[in-house]
Amino acid sequence: MRKSFCAVSAAGMAVACCVSTPAMGQELSIRIAVSPHTIPPLHSYISGEHDGWAIFLTGISGMGLHSLLGGADPGQLPPSFPVQVFNRDIIALNLETGEVLIGDTAHLPASVRLALTVTNAPSVQIGDTLHLFGGYGPNADETDWETRATVTAIDLPAVLAALEADDPIPSSAFVIQSAPDAQVAGAAVVKFDERRFALIGGSNFIGDYAGNTSFANLYAEKALIFDADVSTAVPVQTLESATLHRRDMNALPMTYTDTESGPTPGFAIAGGVFQNGFFVWQNPLYFKIGDPGVTDVFTFQQQMNQYEAGALSFYSAQLNENRQVLLGGISNARYENGAFIPDFQVPWVSDITQIRVRDGEYLDEIVIGQTPLPTTNLHTLIDERVPRAANGQILLDELPPAEILIARLPAGLRAAEPAGAPLTFPSGEVWEVYATFGKPGDINHDGQVNGVDLLILLSAFGSATTRADLNWNGVVDSGDLLFILSNWD
Repeated sequence: MRKSFCAVSAAGMAVACCVSTPAMGQELSIRIAVSPHTIPPLHSYISGEHDGWAIFLTGISGMGLHSLLGGADPGQLPPSFPVQVFNRDIIALNLETGEVLIGDTAHLPASVRLALTVTNAPSVQIGDTLHLFGGYGPNADETDWETRATVTAIDLPAVLAALEADDPIPSSAFVIQSAPDAQVAGAAVVKFDERRFALIGGSNFIGDYAGNTSFANLYAEKALIFDADVSTAVPVQTLESATLHRRDMNALPMTYTDTESGPTPGFAIAGGVFQNGFFVWQNPLYFKIGDPGVTDVFTFQQQMNQYEAGALSFYSAQLNENRQVLLGGISNARYENGAFIPDFQVPWVSDITQIRVRDGEYLDEIVIGQTPLPTTNLHTLIDERVPRAANGQILLDELPPAEILIARLPAGLRAAEPAGAPLTFPSGEVWEVYATFGKPGDINHDGQVNGVDLLILLSAFGSATTRADLNWNGVVDSGDLLFILSNWD
């Protein structure tokens, strides 16, 4: 049944960051503001969206970062993931109004509750169905811990309808299939289009991370390609590589130029853990549809933000360029006085970095600003108005040259400060991510706001043309005209 929820947020706090890029003189600016909307504290969750609502399931609500190391005397340590810290509610957030609905899962069949009581589970939304793969959690009698070998299809409209009606969530909203290939936690999912996606990396945790029970961590070392028209439990292609021995990474959709077939969707992996024990991966990997396997990039060493955090992927056909923006998290290095400094403590950082990629060639990595606090283990929800490719990338060429809300970062695992071993906690805050591409008011991206831009705007007046809708209200109107005039060169 629905539960009430009330919380106070640090509304109004904002952090701005801006970067100039040499290509065509265009600038990509990112600003993060703390929204007045909040949800109950939660991290390492899965989420889907339906009818203006974000719906959150699984994850951890009762503690911050798990303990990292076991001890020489097993049995004397508390478990790394106590059974009571797992989230057992389903939470819905209205992205416009901030209304929060909460329903419990106690009445659901044991098999459904087991599938939902997990952390670090990968997921993908296909249409109105959210697919939950694997995840790590307590076993059925809560005496040990395991990684599930299932994929669970979640009917988001049915779940939301029950929450809105204050009815018990129906068990029919969950369909569980056996999926040995998907027995992973900490894997990433990237979509190629509306139906095809990749399940990348991850590992099969067996036992308690603290060493109180027999423990093993078996890395998948593969990426699985799925076609939802065929199956979401059985892959159509398997990519195997020792350098896919990664988990908790930022994997992002990418577009690669192919001279024969044109722009081709794929993915790129930024960082990830763990290599040779406790070291992060620094060399990226990439893959595009049609390739027989992943390609290692050894000519580029990623310095910052190797661990799963907020992430955005942009594509510009005009520039033939992908841009990965990584919003802090846990890092291989610190950034001080304009330099990257390796740090074996793997510090929590609030640095925002941008990596530019062109046809598999990594151009540069720069720090472009700061998040309010270091945060990991959360999802990036792209605003529905943002122009996107079929693979989910934000289309830079179609963004209006004005600041717009492009995404939200709900909740997450947060650190009290940038540090090697800071105090951590689950957060319920929602961050809003705003972006500006190009000079404000410069509709044709020629570096000036002049009569050409005015002519474009007037020719689109009264329409819903995205590029000329500078105030992002859905129509080209007098507000956009005033914006042009106020930024006139």
